[in-house]
Amino acid sequence: MIADLKKFYNKYHKKNRKYYSVISENNFTYFYLINLLKKPEFNTCQTILDIGCGVGSLSLYLASKGKEVVGVDVSSRAIAIANNAKKLLDLDSVEFVVSSIEKFKNKKKFDAVLLIEVIEHIEDDKGLVEKIKQMLKSEGLVLLTTPSSENLMFKLGFYRQFDQQVGHLRRYSKQEIERLLESKGFEVLYLYEKESLLRSLFFTTKLGFLARFVKGPFVVLFHILDELVGKIFGFTDILVVARKNKSLGLD
Repeated sequence: MIADLKKFYNKYHKKNRKYYSVISENNFTYFYLINLLKKPEFNTCQTILDIGCGVGSLSLYLASKGKEVVGVDVSSRAIAIANNAKKLLDLDSVEFVVSSIEKFKNKKKFDAVLLIEVIEHIEDDKGLVEKIKQMLKSEGLVLLTTPSSENLMFKLGFYRQFDQQVGHLRRYSKQEIERLLESKGFEVLYLYEKESLLRSLFFTTKLGFLARFVKGPFVVLFHILDELVGKIFGFTDILVVARKNKSLGLD
């Protein structure tokens, strides 16, 4: 499975090239994530592990805000692009590592872990959450996103081929992902359904090139429309912020 993921994502990142700037506050792709990272709970998070960091866009954004970041990804091509951007942007507080999360080793514990569209690829999802808990400091945070099983288009089979192509082993309901985190000693602070069929089309079809034309004030307007569509047809993604539960004595 890991070898398949490496092959897929090295091929996927062939379309990516050098980039020379940090993503903006209203970046289209990371719109929902950046807003979550502005929650007060993240203000004191100085050390962050970004699992499945891709070409490092979010890691570099956080480093530009003064955070110490380690980005990990299975794709050697993605990490090469990330390291090149790090050099061009002169950001020394970020480190990029080629590794699967199963093989990643680091003695350091982090204030927060980002797990963006990763858990659905991992066969042992319970083991992954357990490992994340071990890598977090006391009361550390995890920001997790994963595809939802509760929207109409998924139930009609719209995403079946896409899920197979990108190596999704499963999707989750809100209750399933909350139970998984709580069973491993996390307290869920925020749980949202986001991203309607409208926004999802940019990431699951060949219409992705259109995202580059959604800029400036149109980003906010697009997401207002996206929320309205989601309320009608259901949302395609789940976003969670959870805290390692110190009261359970799980350090």
